[in-house]
Amino acid sequence: MKTKILLLITYACMSICCSPSQNIEEVLDIDIKSDNSSEILEKADILTVFALNDSTPIGNIRKLIAFNSRYYILDIKSHKVMCFDDLGNMLFVIDSRGRGPEEYVTIQNFYINPHDKTIHIIAADKKLLMYSASTGEFLGTKKISSESLMTLDGIVLPDNNLALCELGLQYNLSVTDGDSTGHFIPFNQVRDFAFSEKSFCSTGKGALFVHGTDDSIYEIAGDTVLSKYYANFKEAGIARDKYDSPNQIETIYSTREVATKVDNILDTKNYISFSYLVFPPSSMDVKTQYVLYSKANKKVYNIKENAFLFPIRDFCNKNTFVSAVSPAQIYDLTDIPVNCKVLKNYVTENKITEESNPIIVLWKLK
Repeated sequence: MKTKILLLITYACMSICCSPSQNIEEVLDIDIKSDNSSEILEKADILTVFALNDSTPIGNIRKLIAFNSRYYILDIKSHKVMCFDDLGNMLFVIDSRGRGPEEYVTIQNFYINPHDKTIHIIAADKKLLMYSASTGEFLGTKKISSESLMTLDGIVLPDNNLALCELGLQYNLSVTDGDSTGHFIPFNQVRDFAFSEKSFCSTGKGALFVHGTDDSIYEIAGDTVLSKYYANFKEAGIARDKYDSPNQIETIYSTREVATKVDNILDTKNYISFSYLVFPPSSMDVKTQYVLYSKANKKVYNIKENAFLFPIRDFCNKNTFVSAVSPAQIYDLTDIPVNCKVLKNYVTENKITEESNPIIVLWKLK
């Protein structure tokens, strides 16, 4: 496979007038102190709400994929992949933990190949396990031939190539067509040694990719990878040239608040959504905040409080968002718009307890 990488233009160069042939990333200016959650909730139109009706407890959702009117959930606490229908009924569970040839020690992540309708589980012991997305039937395994320390996530691209998010040693991203592999974005141990929950999302023609504490959002299109967006956290951000040494970064984290680590990337026709972390100086009290970016209005919404609909896990029917909301979050809601009170009504009327499994919420913006 012919591969090439477009050299990234530094953020400082973005202010310089460039010719049309050069890559100009779109800068998303994010004020981490602002909170647009009330504005988003006022615009939220709750379309469908249903509980995950199974006695199997779901501990910690790493990824949720909506595919063919089904919802596939990776519970990273139990290392199981669960499949539910659009009424919340459990259809099957993939629970193959072990050390045998058809088992995994732990699950790092999973993705679905839409071309052949298969689930691919990325095992921490560097192998892929394939299952039918219809029945959960085991189909086979194959080794991940990579020199990376760990494979964190994956996606099957529209051209049927496979993209993998890798943790070093040389690169952060590989794209393979089965015969040859292209490697992209050189690995910087100071910047990139961080785990990701959802590194990829489909754009229809390609994919978006995020990784580590790199605040760029890359676009994979054919055999090219380039920086499409840059999350500019202003005074809370870390400039790209500050990742030269661990001591340099340690000083920054110990003396001021830092925002970084773009994750849970999602792209629809009208919006981009992602999460990021806020690190207080010399403190482990790390907070997760979210961004919703309107492509049409070129507006960044920062979600700081009342983030129960975030992260947006996936989307269906073009601009319908899919969220997984814990009943405890719903019971904690106090001053919320009328249009969101359907959630409280649902858990109350259905006698859903705070300890119950998450509620799936389909919603869109008016």
